[in-house]
Amino acid sequence: MVLLRFDALSALSMHGGSAGAALRAEHAAKEQHPKLQELLRSTKR
Repeated sequence: MVLLRFDALSALSMHGGSAGAALRAEHAAKEQHPKLQELLRSTKR
């Protein structure tokens, strides 16, 4: 399950534009997995 979320977050980061950034920010507030939290912090724009 974590791999699927990682893939979705990566796609949003690379190809989502401003709408993807908004979705990523919304998800970041709820993410529980430590590695994905780290990823979201490191790709914050």
